[in-house]
Amino acid sequence: VVASNLAPVKITVHMVAALVLLALLIYIFHLVSPKIKNNVSSSKLMKALYVALALTVVQIMLGTQVREEVDSISKALNHLQRETWAEKLSMLFKFHRSFSLLVLALNAWIVYQSLKLFASIDKIKLQASLIALLIAAEIVVGAVLGYFSFPAALQPVHLLLASFLFGIQFRYILLLTK
Repeated sequence: VVASNLAPVKITVHMVAALVLLALLIYIFHLVSPKIKNNVSSSKLMKALYVALALTVVQIMLGTQVREEVDSISKALNHLQRETWAEKLSMLFKFHRSFSLLVLALNAWIVYQSLKLFASIDKIKLQASLIALLIAAEIVVGAVLGYFSFPAALQPVHLLLASFLFGIQFRYILLLTK
C-alpha cells in the first residue's frame, strides 16, 4: 500500500485484510479464554450484532474511500488549503457521515438491550460499554475531521477507533455464541 503511494482501492483492500486478521486474532484469543456462564439468549440481539458488525465493515470501507478522496484533493492542492477539502469531497463523504447515524442507532439499541438482558454479567456489560464509548468517540472525532479541516493527527485515530469497534463487536458476538 505504501509502495503504491496509497493507491486508491488498495487502501480499502488493505483495511479489509487487516480486519480479517484482527478477527482471526480475537477468535484465537476467544478459544483460549475462559468461557462465561450465560443462560440468557436473545436471537434479536445476536441478529442485531451481526448486522452491526456488517454495517461497521461497510462504514470502514466507505471511510477508506473518503480517505482516498481526501488524499487526492490534498495532493492536488499541494497539501494546502485544508479548510477547502471537505467542500471538494463527493457525495460519498456525505453518505459516510449520514450512514454513521444508522450505525449509531443500531449500536445504541444493542447497548440498551445488552445492559437490560445481561445486567449481572460483567464481561458482557464491559463489551456493551466499550461499544457505547467507541461509537461516541468515533462520532466526535469524525465530526472534528469534517468540520475542522481534517486535522492530520485525527485521521489515524478515527480509523483506529473504527477498528477497535469492529474488534469489540466481533468479540461480543463470540461471547454470546453458544
